[in-house]
Amino acid sequence: MRALTVAMMTWMISMITCYGLLNRASIVSWDNQTYAVCRECQRDAGNVPQPEAAERQYGAEEMTRYTNLLTQKMAGWMDIMHINLTQELTKMQHGLGLFGAVGELGVHMGKYFICIALSRAVTEPAVAMDLFPGKANSLGSGGGHIDKFKANLKTVGISDVIIIPGDSLLLSPKTFSDLDLPLFRFFSVDGAHSLEFTLHDLQVAGCSLMEGGIISVDDITNMDWPGVLQAVTFNSQCEQLAPFLMYHNKLLMTTISHYERYFRYVSSSSNYPCRTSPRKHMSKSSIGRFHVCWVPDNDNLHKTYHVSQPVL
Repeated sequence: MRALTVAMMTWMISMITCYGLLNRASIVSWDNQTYAVCRECQRDAGNVPQPEAAERQYGAEEMTRYTNLLTQKMAGWMDIMHINLTQELTKMQHGLGLFGAVGELGVHMGKYFICIALSRAVTEPAVAMDLFPGKANSLGSGGGHIDKFKANLKTVGISDVIIIPGDSLLLSPKTFSDLDLPLFRFFSVDGAHSLEFTLHDLQVAGCSLMEGGIISVDDITNMDWPGVLQAVTFNSQCEQLAPFLMYHNKLLMTTISHYERYFRYVSSSSNYPCRTSPRKHMSKSSIGRFHVCWVPDNDNLHKTYHVSQPVL
């Protein structure tokens, strides 16, 4: 299994290099389709101020309810690493004075969204985006279930979520500013996985992100959805977002201003063994000009992973 993982990552990294060499323009063509890349955007939330610092909104009781939901085989796809890493990076962002909206595009039944929502401060709004109710996208995948999603929120004890239903291609940064939402501190992109949708979703997320905000892109190593990798690779040529960590099928990106800080942190932390992978020369790959810490899939790592206090 480890050999298969390494082989897959070797192929993926070679594809990243290949795409990076071939596509450096603002307009790219793929499969006889033309896509706009590197659109200019202003990270502007109108006159909406960023939230102020506050105590964590949720505590041990809500987290216990959440983990109980997970043990009941709650529908969705997530690893225990996602919970711990989201909480850890949230602590780091709050320590840097970064407070903003949090949200996910493609929440399904809320498996990862609830994790994001539980990590926020009382002043930070949580935004859930999906087709709803129970529809599939044009690729025939996805389809958030609004009743089950709301039931899961209620079980955990979350009642203040802003729900935006509809096709993500209709979303824009104006969608959020019209709702008087601040810029995003954390934005998970897990919508339709085609090149077209993922490029669009990345652009919306990137243009709605505060400086130092983090975008999590799902299924980056899933070869059933090559459009995700293609979109990330094309987007990396714009140098508007900088990827810094690839862990268990997710890629984390941030603004250029905070790339070095996040990359140095995950590269030096014992929680992210990106320098002890099966093939040391593959432990750090690059997407565009940015080095990325790659944490290989490892069952033992997932079982023993713990939250530690970030060193700022």
